[in-house]
Amino acid sequence: MKKMTLLLAVALFAVTFTSCQKTEPYNPKEKISKIYLDLGGVGKSLFEVWNWDGKQLKTIEYYIGMSNFYTEEFTYNKNGQLQKVEGAGGDARTEYIYNKFGRLHKIKHFDYDENTVTYTFEYDDNKLSEIIIVSTKFIEPDKSIAAPVKYVLPELSFVETSEMLSNIPAERGGIRLELDIDWRGNNISEIEVESGEYKEKYYFKYDDKLSPLRNFWGLDFGGINDNIFVNKNNIVEYTVVTSYAGFSYTDTKYISYTYDGKYPVTKSHGDTIEYYEYE
Repeated sequence: MKKMTLLLAVALFAVTFTSCQKTEPYNPKEKISKIYLDLGGVGKSLFEVWNWDGKQLKTIEYYIGMSNFYTEEFTYNKNGQLQKVEGAGGDARTEYIYNKFGRLHKIKHFDYDENTVTYTFEYDDNKLSEIIIVSTKFIEPDKSIAAPVKYVLPELSFVETSEMLSNIPAERGGIRLELDIDWRGNNISEIEVESGEYKEKYYFKYDDKLSPLRNFWGLDFGGINDNIFVNKNNIVEYTVVTSYAGFSYTDTKYISYTYDGKYPVTKSHGDTIEYYEYE
């Protein structure tokens, strides 16, 4: 569902420490409290309410109009890292698995239709370089493969796989996607998605302001600047080049913001405006 891809959060990892280092819980100077949407100029309405217990986000309540649609609940491990998200659409849940060095190794998403999607994270030295996505069932084109990782990589919210999935025969028992990731400084510059002969390549440009979701799950080791996951700034433009069966086409989209200090208070993309309130 598209509403599941509006927000993805950012996770940070240290790159110079060994397994003896401890993770630090998320400690933002400003925390999101509410998000409002204006879809196509129809008026501003409540979309999400974020409920905190100190430094930890405990629930996000999702609304349609003034009615609570569903609520996500978050639990953490002893190091303050995100461990599980439950309640997103029926009986769905997402589990986060770390290796002995505290790096995110796998994400397992269990869907309400008994489908399981596994995300395996690979690293090149000190940077995330690849994500392998394997689904036990064919994924319907209107479903988002990005939703289970929305709290890790916000760029994946812009990776639309509906056309890719529609080109994969439905009778296949599952699906495998490979995502290659390139960095420029503290932000992801490119993501290449590949499944068989179908390819998508995304190119991102950023502003110089702080993303309100950076450092979200406290996965950095003591606030070191060189991190495996950073995404320090906000995307202002992205271009996707799609290639399939000998054909290719290019599409570019733009995002604009208004700011209060270093953080955005509105985000406009297409006909949608998002409004952020902080506490």
